[in-house]
Amino acid sequence: MNRAWLALGLAIVFPGVMAWIYFEAVSPKSGAESPNRAFQIIYAGTKVIQFSFPLLFFRLINRSAWRRATTVSLRERICGSPAGIWLGVGFGLLAAGIILWLYHCELKNSAVFTGTPERLRSKVTEFGIYSAPGFIGLAAFLAILHSFLEEYYWRWFVHAFLRNWLRFLPAALISGLAFTGHHVFVLDVYFPDRFWSAVIPFSLGIAVGGIVWAWIYERSGSLLGPWLSHFLVDAAIMAVGYDILFES
Repeated sequence: MNRAWLALGLAIVFPGVMAWIYFEAVSPKSGAESPNRAFQIIYAGTKVIQFSFPLLFFRLINRSAWRRATTVSLRERICGSPAGIWLGVGFGLLAAGIILWLYHCELKNSAVFTGTPERLRSKVTEFGIYSAPGFIGLAAFLAILHSFLEEYYWRWFVHAFLRNWLRFLPAALISGLAFTGHHVFVLDVYFPDRFWSAVIPFSLGIAVGGIVWAWIYERSGSLLGPWLSHFLVDAAIMAVGYDILFES
């Protein structure tokens, strides 16, 4: 039990610590003008370790749950139910619509986005991306594959682990806030000097999304609904990024 809770604590803290390292600690303070190999290596390594961790946990720490978690539960959780699909798509469209409306109608030309285009351009340069097709490829990876891996990590592993001992609401609050943790460091990079006016409000929005996705996951018993919802939200965010870099 103690080892399991220690592993869960590590799973919660690790993404945030590594996000601070690869998004802030190894990035040039004045903005990148060329690809950042340290950033790329740490970012890729972090994702491999993070998304391998749940399966390693069941294999090495909770071996009795390995067969159920990897050959039954995960396979069944990937398959969707109509209720989960409609809930996920409905919430995803609502959240994506709010994001696009806020950006285009309220925030695009406001002081909130002061410095954001330069920070975003610097970060995609660190990835080695200079063109619209390159950004679209990165956006597709983040919106499609990365969003699914995050749902598998935060809902199937972290939230489901907490549900073994907690009721839904406290488990969803903890997993939702934990899911938000690493986004705080990411948002702080893109919204310099806007911690209270942008970073915190946007982070709270992410936390709400994590809680709703946990509810959809439990309601449907499937990762498909939360993933579709997450995909739609990330696609809207990527559309905002594209507009900032190539249209504005």
